[in-house]
Amino acid sequence: MTTDTRVNRKTRATSTGSTGLIWGALGVLGFSLTLPMTKVAVSQFSAVFATSARAVIGAVLAALTLLVLRQTLPSRRQWVRLTVISFGVVLGFPLFTTLGLTTTSASHSAVVVGLLPAATAVAASIRGHEHPRPVFWVFTAAGALTVVMFSMMQSASMHLVLEPGDLWLFAAVVAAAVGYAEGGLVSRELGAWQTICWALLLAAPVMGTLALVTGLREIHTLPGPGPWRRWATSAS
Repeated sequence: MTTDTRVNRKTRATSTGSTGLIWGALGVLGFSLTLPMTKVAVSQFSAVFATSARAVIGAVLAALTLLVLRQTLPSRRQWVRLTVISFGVVLGFPLFTTLGLTTTSASHSAVVVGLLPAATAVAASIRGHEHPRPVFWVFTAAGALTVVMFSMMQSASMHLVLEPGDLWLFAAVVAAAVGYAEGGLVSRELGAWQTICWALLLAAPVMGTLALVTGLREIHTLPGPGPWRRWATSAS
């Protein structure tokens, strides 16, 4: 291998790494709005409706994107893996965080969900059959313990116990970590945005049904307090 070849490969690797960091930073920026906006949503809607309705909107956009750009259908094996992704990041994480936010603040939830990068790294190492150095596991365990202690000390009872909202948030972290780890592997075959779109589309029948049922239930309770009544009142 010539010196020029080594230099070119190193340059390409550096460029790819920089691009990945930029996309990662944009992802973190966008993700930072998730919990505050979800907190606003659960003050107006039920947790299931808030979760399913946004997934349906995403699925519609995903279907249009896949159709316009004429993406080929995933294989049967890829559909199975997309099911794992859908359960983790389309259903599990949004639903569990929404349930957690019904009893916890957005700032508190953000700290707990801060475990997600470490949890994803652990899930990815297990799923990818990687073997990180012991220092990785030491710092991961230390970070997890810190967040758990924070959650226990910040509970409303001020005792060293975990509140139900924290348990939902921990479940959300596990669900997302599994979904992200699998998504990272599948994206190597289908592409990054394609994987997201197919996962949304796969979950659309379930999420659409949930959105319809819970939406009709909220309309049915129109005489009582809730967003539907407020909207009806403001429109009149």
